[in-house]
Formats: sequence, C-alpha cells, structure tokens
Amino acid sequence: MRRISLALFHFSMWHLRWLKRLGLACLLLFMILAAAWQFWLLPRLNDYRPLLVQELQAKIGIPLQIQSIDGGWSGLRPRVAMNQIRFGHDLRAPDLSFARLEASLSWWHLLTGRVQFRQIMLHAPDVDIRRRQDGHWQVGGIVLDPQASHRPNLVDWLLDQNELIVRKGRFTLHDDQSVYPELSAENLNFQSDQFFNRHRFELSFTPPAAMGGEIHVSGRLQGGDLAQLRQGSGWLKLDMPKSNLAQLAPWLSGLQPSAWPKLRFERGQGRLALQIKLEQGRIEALDADVGMSDWRVTHLATSSTYSLPRLDAKLFWADTGKNQTLKIDGEAIESPAGKICQSCSLAYSQTEQGRSLDLAGWQLAGLNLYLPLLQAVAPQGLDKLRLGGEIAQASLTWQGPWQQPTIWSFDATFKQFAMVHPELTVGPVDVSAQLKPQGGRMDLAGKAMSLSYPAQLLETLNFSHWDSRVEWQRQGDNWRLDLRNLSAANRDMQLKLAG
Repeated sequence: MRRISLALFHFSMWHLRWLKRLGLACLLLFMILAAAWQFWLLPRLNDYRPLLVQELQAKIGIPLQIQSIDGGWSGLRPRVAMNQIRFGHDLRAPDLSFARLEASLSWWHLLTGRVQFRQIMLHAPDVDIRRRQDGHWQVGGIVLDPQASHRPNLVDWLLDQNELIVRKGRFTLHDDQSVYPELSAENLNFQSDQFFNRHRFELSFTPPAAMGGEIHVSGRLQGGDLAQLRQGSGWLKLDMPKSNLAQLAPWLSGLQPSAWPKLRFERGQGRLALQIKLEQGRIEALDADVGMSDWRVTHLATSSTYSLPRLDAKLFWADTGKNQTLKIDGEAIESPAGKICQSCSLAYSQTEQGRSLDLAGWQLAGLNLYLPLLQAVAPQGLDKLRLGGEIAQASLTWQGPWQQPTIWSFDATFKQFAMVHPELTVGPVDVSAQLKPQGGRMDLAGKAMSLSYPAQLLETLNFSHWDSRVEWQRQGDNWRLDLRNLSAANRDMQLKLAG
C-alpha cells in the first residue's frame, strides 16, 4: 500500500509540474499576442481596412465600404470599430448603412486569420424593413430570399456570429401588399447569440404612443441560415402591455390559425402574453394570456359587429397534424347582455378516435348576442331564441363529421335553464341529461317554472314545483319511453306519479 501511495504521489506531482508549465506557456503566449495587438496592430489597424473589406465582401456577397477602423479592448478580447459602413451595389446610395459597428474578436479565429467576431454591436441604426409584392422581406435594400441561402449574404453572415447586439435603434415597417399598415418604432434593442446553430434572441421596441407601451419579443430557434430558420423548430414569446388593439391587430393577424373566423378589430384596449411553438416552420401551438376591454370586432363573412366589454382569459391551441386541441380558461368574460362567465372553461379536442367538447361555468344569457354567429350551422329561427341559466357541466363526444356523427354521446347539467322562443318557452329549471343514439334520460327540477307551447297548449302553464325523470331506449325499430317519476304542483292542481 505504501508503494502505491508513493507512486500516486509522484504521479500527481509530475502532472502538477506540467500543468504549471502549460499554464505559464499559455500566459506567455497571451502576453505576446496582447502586446502584438496593442503595440503593432492597433496603430496600423486602419492600414488593414482594404484586406478586411475584401474578406467581408466574400462573406456577405455584396460590396461594402468602411470609412475608417479603430480598435481597443473589450475586457480581455480585442475590439474593432468600423465607422460609416455602407452596404450595396451603389455605395453612393447604399442599401443599408450604419454609423458605427463595434465587434470583439475571438482569439482563436484571430490566430487562424478568419473574420469571425465574438460579438457585434450596432449603435442607433435606422433600418427600413419592407415586404415586397413578391412576398420577400427586404431589410434596407437587401432582399431576404431563403431560396438564395446557398449564396453568401449579409443576414446569414450575421447569424453565423457568436453574438449580435443592437442598442437604441429605430425601424420602419412597410407592406407593399397592403395587408399590414406602416409601423414605426423607437428604442429598438436587440440581442442574439448562437451555439451550434441554436439561436437565442431578445427584442424590445417602443411603438407610437397611440398604440401602447414597450413590446418585448424573445425566442429560441434552430437553424444555420435564414432558410433553415424559416423551416426550423423552436418557440417565440410576445409580451405586449395594454395597447390599442385596432392598430396592433393587423400585425397579429398572421398568427391566427386559418380555420378561425376572420375578424376585423374596430376598437378596444388589450394586453397579451403569447408563446408560439414552431415545428419545422409551422405553428404547432399557441399559449396566450389575454386581457381586453371595450372590444369591438366585425365578422368579415357576415359584416356583423360584436362587442365584448371585458375579457380576461387564458387560451391554448395546438395542432400536431394528427391531434387538435383548444382550451379556454376564463377568469372573467362579459358581454353587453351580461356576464358570460366567472371561472369558466372550454376544452375541445380532435384525435383519430373522435372529437370531444367540454364546457363548465358558462352563463347562457350573456351569449345571446353571439347566437347569430351560429346561423350558418344551426336551424333557422336562431335569431328569435333567448337562453338563460348556467352550463354547470357539459360533455359532448362524437365520431365523424359533426353534421352526421356515427357515434355520439352528450352529458350535461344546467342550472336554472330557461329558453324563450315563439314556438316553445320553458324554465327556469335545473336540467340533468344523458343522451345517446340508443337512448337516454332527462331529469328536470324547478320552482316557479313556466311552460308555453302554442302549437298544443292554449295558455302558458305555471308550476310552483316540478320534479321529473324520463328515460327512453331504442328497441329495434321502436322506442320505449319510461316516466320514472313526476311531481308537479301549481295553484290549480297537485300531481305525483311514480313508475
């Protein structure tokens, strides 16, 4: 054991001496490189401007011009500053220009002679961003064409750098297709970094005061160049404080799934915290926390206008290709007709096995103004229908198209349900029902319930008490109906049956 201990001791001491020598060698090498940078390269840095321009032009694929170069230190890394840098085929009228571009160099790439920056910083750039008629986006005069990603371009070169920082910039967005209105923003701050083609970025800017406060965007995306990023995976986050929805909504319309009804915002204030999950360039999921007030929209298909005084809810939507999910958790939703919900929920799912819809805590009276939205898929006369009460719980499952389901079931509980229609009026009454193609049951219980059926009844029946259960079942080509119990009373009669 003593020999083994001595061997280990000598082994570790030998390695320690070599580690010290290696450390001193690295320190000496660093001091030589630092001295060469400080006393040889810095005084002559501007003399290397033509060589740097030539190297950058080969990387980005367009001509550029640099007025002057100076340098210094950024911590322990060399720093280079390029002044009055211009990009474009006509440098007298450049497509893109920056007053000053600062970059810290990587020691390793400096030794290998490669123009690769550890960090690039842009101060107060003024950038014009435009969507052209052909659908391509243009930054300054530089077109972002993913199909041309095999050729050198400025955007891919910037994405290849370790870190990019923009401070106190300004940008203006134009849309030649006239889908989005013009948007100008101040106080643009942007920071991105990449590691093995995994890009992380944070963006903030201040829109015009009429729109609202500072907007924050962040994300994680995977891809080595612009084309790969457009088809890549990752996520995006948007944090928007209380803002003017009518002015911001056109810019958010591109995030709306194609299956949703097309709406135009007329007015309203709102806040939004949104997270988007991307899978191979496709929006796979949306997770949003929404707060809106004095909301007014127009349904473009029918030109109908709808208002929503208050909306505080969380929304989740996902489409994986095979499965679809929509969830709404409402903290408080109000319509001009009254409260729609307080702590309500909606969950819809569609899978290969079938579809399901679950509801809880919805107030029917507040939904009356929005019933016309269902006219395209509901029977005629819906505009004359008025509902009341609460959907305490409802669950609907079916297979196949909802117009002609092959298998379905419905289970629901309503509190103080009321329905008013010229052909039938009933309620208020508590309802518990289970419905299936082969049978079902329904329980009714209420006090001060009314029943009006002009086609069969000469006058409205009013009951001070009602309690009943009805069951039915298909038997071959016939139906069997069972009245399990019935207890009813008003000022003229009392009736009690049990089966």
